Amino acid sequence: MNIKFAPTFLTSLRELRWHNTKIYKAYETFRYDIPRFFKNVWVFRKEMCTFQPWDYTYNLELLKKSLEQTSTCLENGYEEDISRNKKIKAIKRAIQILSNIKEYDYIELAEKKLGMEVVGGFEFLPIEEVDEEGEHMYEMKKLNIKDDANNSKIFDLSRKLEEDEWKELWTIFQGQDYTKFKHSKTKNYNKHHDEWAKQFDGSGMKGWWD
Repeated sequence: MNIKFAPTFLTSLRELRWHNTKIYKAYETFRYDIPRFFKNVWVFRKEMCTFQPWDYTYNLELLKKSLEQTSTCLENGYEEDISRNKKIKAIKRAIQILSNIKEYDYIELAEKKLGMEVVGGFEFLPIEEVDEEGEHMYEMKKLNIKDDANNSKIFDLSRKLEEDEWKELWTIFQGQDYTKFKHSKTKNYNKHHDEWAKQFDGSGMKGWWD
């Protein structure tokens, strides 16, 4: 049996060999890597200026910024719209959760859901006792039973919202269990793909590429 190679195959082998040479790697460094480095410094300039190694929220800020870049890349990418738009939606949801964690918006979210507002207990009232200099002393005003109960409801719900979103965030990153998808028995590739696309929700960080 005679084996023949197309000219394009041989050209590809020569290009592959060229790309592995030291000369090309040096060219690649100056042509692509260094410009990309400075571009990334500019993109992540805020996060790099504020980053501190002792608080996890700074790690999340870097992750959030990188996901924003990935979302923009996919929005201008070449993937077909159905799966691409689902991925973008999942990424933006992850970005929103990371923003909530950073800003601690859960108390505000709980207030909106319950139609209540936290009543502050930082009002101080003068009492009869005086200090060594004869000045009146103060005590913090106690909340009434209703306000105290409402505050507890808000704080309890805010903690639950935070826990739920943490779980949702890692579920988005992990992605779906494809073994649980309902598979079509048809041998038609297009119908099989359409069935899969309906069940796919865009989650799964491993699939976020263009």
